[in-house]
Amino acid sequence: MASTQDHSPPKAALSQPVVGVPRRPRSGDEEELQRDIKRRVRELTGAGIQDLDVTVRSHQIILEGRCWTFYCKQLAQHAAMQLVPGERVVNRIEVVSP
Repeated sequence: MASTQDHSPPKAALSQPVVGVPRRPRSGDEEELQRDIKRRVRELTGAGIQDLDVTVRSHQIILEGRCWTFYCKQLAQHAAMQLVPGERVVNRIEVVSP
């Protein structure tokens, strides 16, 4: 006798986010995302960005501030890109001499 088992994924699995697919923050999540990006930038740069400001807009993340090296600026951009893969990151951090 043939079995009539349902081979579709469980309903709980359908509601889970797909890993690796970027998710746009809801409007209430933007402040949380800004805080997360700032925290991650501080962690990766050793607080090397002065006056760090993060702006979350509809299709981009804008980083502003000052640092002493291009490497530090690059680390800040990399930190933001890790948290919002697939989103455009505009890096307006200025490299200034100490």
